[in-house]
Amino acid sequence: MGKIYKIIKICIYKAMIRHHTIKRILENIGLTPNETRVYLAVLKHGALSVQEVALKTKIHRTNVYALVEILMHKQALYYEHTGSNKKVVRAHGPEILRNMLKKQERRLKKASIKFEAVIPELKQMMKNPALYSFVECYRGVEGVQRVFLDTVNASEEVYGFA
Repeated sequence: MGKIYKIIKICIYKAMIRHHTIKRILENIGLTPNETRVYLAVLKHGALSVQEVALKTKIHRTNVYALVEILMHKQALYYEHTGSNKKVVRAHGPEILRNMLKKQERRLKKASIKFEAVIPELKQMMKNPALYSFVECYRGVEGVQRVFLDTVNASEEVYGFA
């Protein structure tokens, strides 16, 4: 009996680790922890009402409605109308999440290209920070005099000071 109990315990532990790994992967591709819980619950159990999703995920029902809407926008879930005038939530297959990941990759690639374009300017800022300063603070009478002189001698338009 002890050996069987140990084997069952190991199997449960491995399943818990695997479930945790899946959750982390889904979160890494762009789902929030609660979106992940809702998606996995619907994926595992098939068609569920929002109330059933709330019970299975232990997320308040009103929050589940919002999460379902977000996941529908991400095309991970959809509503299905049953014959009894009742709506249930169903999950699209994981291929949808792959598409989500590909969109994220494209977005990151564009951001990377834009970032590479501004690197020279960022390096220039680092070399000569005075050229890129936008706000300067002065105190006392000397500060008021300095603001006045800077305003009079400015080569560019001064938009204001306080």
